[in-house]
Amino acid sequence: MPLKQIQSQFIETQNHVRKIEERIVMRKKQIERLETKKAKTQVFWITGLIKPIAKALEEVYPNRVADVLGPFGLDAETAIHLYKKGISNEKRFDDDNCISITFRPGNIEQGILYIKDTRHNTRRFQKGTIGELNGMNYKSIEFDWNLNTLVELINEFNSHKGGVDHDED
Repeated sequence: MPLKQIQSQFIETQNHVRKIEERIVMRKKQIERLETKKAKTQVFWITGLIKPIAKALEEVYPNRVADVLGPFGLDAETAIHLYKKGISNEKRFDDDNCISITFRPGNIEQGILYIKDTRHNTRRFQKGTIGELNGMNYKSIEFDWNLNTLVELINEFNSHKGGVDHDED
């Protein structure tokens, strides 16, 4: 093989490598743009699921204001408290001034949420254990995304607090 051919093959290979490197740089820039776009688009499940539910509940309970608390604990429990309007902070938890419902995340990518069923304590975890302290003695009900079901559960879960007010259609 003539020496000039060795040189030209080497130069050709180097040019090919350079073109690959240029494509890599271009793809990295494209990835950076997509990562930025993803970060701007991505919605945390509290913001994208729980807060809109709280807003819908304010329409059902027009004389209450919703407050989203959490996530807390091992189950990432997130509560929606519905406080009567005009009640002072000191009296928020008296009688039925606060009614609530607690959610647990399921497969968030699929929009699956669970509701903490506070009607029955399973006593699976002993008092003072991490499981008990994190509310894991209560089963979860898969949320069916039906507002009527949600209102029924809120009313049932909070029935021990007295009458629960909401608009009847």
